[in-house]
Amino acid sequence: MTFLVVLGIALVHRNWFGGNHVYDLLPLDRWFRIMHGLTTTSVLRFALAVVLPTMLLLWFGLLIEDWLFGLLNLLLCIFVLLLAIHVLDLDSYKDGLEDEITNQLPYLFFQSIFPSLFWFLILGPVGVCFYLLVERYCRYCEETKLDTSKLEKILHCMEWIPARITGFIFALLGDFRRGFGVWTDCFADLALSNAELLNIVAQASILTQDEFEEDSNVKLDSPPLHWLLETSVWGWVAFTAVLTIWGW
Repeated sequence: MTFLVVLGIALVHRNWFGGNHVYDLLPLDRWFRIMHGLTTTSVLRFALAVVLPTMLLLWFGLLIEDWLFGLLNLLLCIFVLLLAIHVLDLDSYKDGLEDEITNQLPYLFFQSIFPSLFWFLILGPVGVCFYLLVERYCRYCEETKLDTSKLEKILHCMEWIPARITGFIFALLGDFRRGFGVWTDCFADLALSNAELLNIVAQASILTQDEFEEDSNVKLDSPPLHWLLETSVWGWVAFTAVLTIWGW
């Protein structure tokens, strides 16, 4: 079931035009404002804004786990993942490779789906919900000029493993010798942010137009970086398939 859910979400992510309206369905900013009005302590704000909804989802998931032979739980998984993914329009990024790397396009694309898939594989919809709330709450605090240092550390930790899995997928899909070499050099570098790691590995893994056509005899219609990012979604699907075969 897990593999089918991930496959379905990948199809939605790659083929949903006009943005993900489900992603904007929940009025999270309003929820965060209400929680901020209840207390002035940052820890209590985080507990109310992020931990409380996650625990309620955990309780609800356990409650309906066996209802209708697990169908309701399956629908819950799909709904939470749809809430978490953000459809990034790569066609709007046409400024050239250097500008795209500078604007952290690899990290933006990574953040739109891959951490949610990872935490779904680890903890199910509860993991997805917690990551979504942390990411959106961190963004809310940035917009309202609140301190985000602790939130950014939590987010960094939650994205650390999926960022390195994604970097490895970049290397597999592109120039493996260059990409894997950079990936191994960066893997344990604690000074690098996840965004920097993904930018560096993506840039090293990119095949040029001539290299791509020489390897596959197929013309590359989209820019090389766009092709790498789009194809990495299917790399995560393949990763999920391997875990499924191993009995995860």
